Amino acid sequence: MRNLVDKTAIEIETISGKRIIRDARSLGVSPLSTNITPQQLLQQGHGAFNLGMYKGSLAVVDLDKQVNQPLVLAEEKYTLGILDGRLLNYDVVQVTTGAGDVTGTTKRARLTVPAGQVWIVHAVQIYVPKDTTGAVNVNWRCSLWPDQVATGGTPDTDGQAFLETDGVGTNAIGIWNFLFGVVPVTTNIGSIVALAGAAGALGSAIATPKTMPKPLRLKGGDVITVQETVNAVNGTIILALPVTLSVYGYVAKALVN
Repeated sequence: MRNLVDKTAIEIETISGKRIIRDARSLGVSPLSTNITPQQLLQQGHGAFNLGMYKGSLAVVDLDKQVNQPLVLAEEKYTLGILDGRLLNYDVVQVTTGAGDVTGTTKRARLTVPAGQVWIVHAVQIYVPKDTTGAVNVNWRCSLWPDQVATGGTPDTDGQAFLETDGVGTNAIGIWNFLFGVVPVTTNIGSIVALAGAAGALGSAIATPKTMPKPLRLKGGDVITVQETVNAVNGTIILALPVTLSVYGYVAKALVN
């Protein structure tokens, strides 16, 4: 077995257990600069393509699929922090309509995953407080999902909306839970208390949350946007009405950019 001792020497361990130090250059081994590129290595004869067979033809092995993509599964094995809506503008964000906002007024607030982090999200929750002076419809968007053709024919830069039709509110307390993969053990996650009259993409079964089969993976720079729109229950908002979006899950270890 050969072990590199430093840039000029190699340690050789023989079958008898003897350890011999040899000049690396005498064995045809030369140190490589940390600034050298893969293309330069190929040109100098120090590198080679890893080839394989694909559908009966030779193909270059894709290291992204062979190495990077499997690491996405490994990321989930690390728990480096908890996401449970405890820190404003980190894992929870609020958007507020103002007094005097009329029907059709839309307000948004955005939550951005910090650089260098990976979030594994099991649930997104939207909370609307009780208010007798007006009501809002709610939805949320994710920058991971390109908006193909939004209402009116213009794609939305905040991404595709999770609900095809905004959740319709009255002036009662409303909590929407959107679940991804395994549901965390949390007292306020697992059932839905919807605003009266909620329908459309939420479904008619009020006790059934909107679900997705896999956890949502968000990397640094990904954005979740909460959206509230004044509806026509009372026409005009008299008091400010804050809508809160919280994410639930955990911070994983970033292994893939």
